[in-house]
Amino acid sequence: MAEDDDQRDSAASGRRSKRDAAGGDEVQLSGYLFAIIWCLLLIFLAWPLALICAILWVCIQPCESCMDGAEEANRCLYPFLRYPRRVGRAIYRCDTTMPKPVPKPDNVGEGGGGASPDEENGY
Repeated sequence: MAEDDDQRDSAASGRRSKRDAAGGDEVQLSGYLFAIIWCLLLIFLAWPLALICAILWVCIQPCESCMDGAEEANRCLYPFLRYPRRVGRAIYRCDTTMPKPVPKPDNVGEGGGGASPDEENGY
């Protein structure tokens, strides 16, 4: 798992250097502007949302064995727990697109019913 993170980080730095070489100062300045916007998103949206979901997730966790919908509720909350990580990566990469709390699953049309929390795109 740590090796995958290292590979993603090196790939992200490679993308950043190509982008900087191709676009010049304007691309770099807009990237920094978006990084500031994502920092504000992290502080005012992602952390509070993840905190609320974490409290609910911890409270529902012991009930999974005795309640029918508890496991499904925890699966729904899990991507929101990981949203600050997505925003942090957007800050690091200076992405110009807003990070989404819930990624689009890869295997929707394959009868899988969506990706599990550990099989999310890129994480």
